Amino acid sequence: MRILHCFDKYLNSTMNWAYKAIVHTPGVEAVIAAPLVVRNQFYDGRFRFLHSPWQWQQAPDEWSFSMPQRAVARIFRNHYWQYVFEKMEHDRPVAVHAHFAQIGCTVMALAARKHWPLVTSFYGADYERLPFLRPRYVDMYHRLFERASALLCEGEHGASILLKMGCPLAKIHVVPLGIEPGKVAFVRRDKQVGQLRLLQAATIVAKKGHLDTLEAFRLALPDCPGLTLTLVGEKVDNTIVGAMRDFIKNHALQDRVEWLDFVDTRHFQSFMSKFDVFIHPSCHTADRDCEGGAPIVLLDAAASGLPVIATSHCDIPAEVLHGTTGLLAPERDVETLAAHIRRFYVMENPEYAAFCQQSRQHVEQQFDVKKTGESLREVYDTLKMNKF
Repeated sequence: MRILHCFDKYLNSTMNWAYKAIVHTPGVEAVIAAPLVVRNQFYDGRFRFLHSPWQWQQAPDEWSFSMPQRAVARIFRNHYWQYVFEKMEHDRPVAVHAHFAQIGCTVMALAARKHWPLVTSFYGADYERLPFLRPRYVDMYHRLFERASALLCEGEHGASILLKMGCPLAKIHVVPLGIEPGKVAFVRRDKQVGQLRLLQAATIVAKKGHLDTLEAFRLALPDCPGLTLTLVGEKVDNTIVGAMRDFIKNHALQDRVEWLDFVDTRHFQSFMSKFDVFIHPSCHTADRDCEGGAPIVLLDAAASGLPVIATSHCDIPAEVLHGTTGLLAPERDVETLAAHIRRFYVMENPEYAAFCQQSRQHVEQQFDVKKTGESLREVYDTLKMNKF
């Protein structure tokens, strides 16, 4: 079974979870198409890549492409997709799988012309933010819902958004993202009462809730003198970055908060072993951005044995079980977040160890990427049998 996977850019650091699902889809030949292909640690020689005739750089990461290369890829984007579909004419795929709705909208006419079934995965900003900021996508989404054979989302919350936007229920498939638990070492942590090392690792954008993390940390600190916070993440939203810097300075938290720009993905698991609790208070933003499903990093943290403090945002409650693998607060409720920090701070080791063990078990049972691959295969099989 051959599937043509269409990406805006492959493989960037945030798409490694899609890559893992493709790897673990049994009996499927994956053909990868993207205007720019990154030869980083996720590049897999088992895949067939349709390299763009307009890509002359072989970049080791997504940030290393020159401005001329990026400009050429953008200018010739539409030509590239026509090139891809013509190249696949003699290797007809069972389906075209577009990753992110904007790519689905880009290739839906080409797929219809070839009579190739189209699958489109929604991941986050493409749920509501994209059509909010670019109203032309409202009509495009309606056409996508009509033309696509299957629309994929991570959980029930994402499915409810698609349903509200007019997507037929019969076309919506819930396919949770997953990780490879066997490649994540479970760390047995010995947390002492009166000690708590918090970690948040996330790209610095509004929906990740960094300012709520800092405010909850500040509120808990007077009762938790042994409390520390480490922040890791690419600085994308300069407004949020500036507000965070001001907050840390104005509240004299420089000695309590460590802020790192980057931790290599290959070393991230060992890096997490230094901490006691992972915190990630995701929230909706004014421009309607959201996680859509849930951040995959929560699964990485839980698999390593880190309990998680998070919010009941989108599909996070499916990844973080309140009172079992972590503690959840309503969005923007910094008082409750602070209370959760205090609870873990005074928690004795037997209760804490139970949180850690249950976190690992939950990921193994519900979010193993092999199950994601099997679910994808079931969707593809349906398209093959129906012969769209």
